[in-house]
Amino acid sequence: MKKWFKKYWILFVDIFIPIVAIFFTLLVEGKLSEHITYTKEHPLNSILIMVLISLLLAGLKIYYEYKKENLQDELESLGEENQFLKGLISEFKYQISKPLEDKLYEVFRDLKFDGHYRITVYTHTSGRFFSIGRYSENPNYKKFGRIAIRDKNELIFRAWENGELTETVQPNQKLNMKSVKISIKYLYEKNEISPKKDRFGIVVFETTKNKENKIKNGNLDNAVEKIQNFFDEQWHIKQNLNFAMQEDL
Repeated sequence: MKKWFKKYWILFVDIFIPIVAIFFTLLVEGKLSEHITYTKEHPLNSILIMVLISLLLAGLKIYYEYKKENLQDELESLGEENQFLKGLISEFKYQISKPLEDKLYEVFRDLKFDGHYRITVYTHTSGRFFSIGRYSENPNYKKFGRIAIRDKNELIFRAWENGELTETVQPNQKLNMKSVKISIKYLYEKNEISPKKDRFGIVVFETTKNKENKIKNGNLDNAVEKIQNFFDEQWHIKQNLNFAMQEDL
C-alpha cells in the first residue's frame, strides 16, 4: 500500500485541486453556509483553511513538476550515455566477437561440454556488465539476451565484489537458460609485471545439469587461462575501448 501511494500520490493531488477550487468558490460566494454551519459561524477561519489547503496542494504540484523535470533531464542524460556505451561495446564486439567465439568453441570442446552448458564473457564498464562473447552447443543458449546487466543483486556482481565463485543455484525462471550451477572467473588487463593486478571482465561457465556436471574449479583453470591469453593477444582492441571511454568520443 505504501509503495502504491508513493507511486500514485500525484493523482490524488490532481483530483483534489479542482475539488478544492470548487469548494473555495462556493465558500466565497456564501453558498456553503446553508449546508455546512461551520462556514456560516466562522467564515474567515473557513477561508483560511481553504487557502492553506490550496497552498499545500499547489506546493505539492510544484514539487512534483520540479522533480519530474529533473528526472527527465537525468533520463535524457542516461539515455545519451547508454547510446554512447552501446556504440562502444558494439564496436568492441564487432572487432572481437568472431575470434572470441572461435576461442570459446575451442575451450568448450576441451572441457567436453555438451548442449547443457554455456560459456559467456562479460566486460565490466561504468558499473555494468556487457556480454561480448558466448558459445553453447545448444542454439537456444548460444544467442544473446540482455546487452547489459546492471542489477547489483545478480550473482555476477557478488562475484565481482567478493571473489570468484563456483556454486549451485536455483534456476531463474525468467531467463532462457535455467542454470543450476555457475562458475565465475576473473579476466585481467594485460600487465606483464603484475598479471593479476586489474580486472576488466569475467568468464561465466554454467550448466543445466544437476548431476555429473563438469563445472568444477580444477576443470576450469586451463580454460580460463586460454581465454585470458586470447585477450592478452588482442589487448589493443580493449585499449581502444578504454581510450574512447576516457575521451567520451
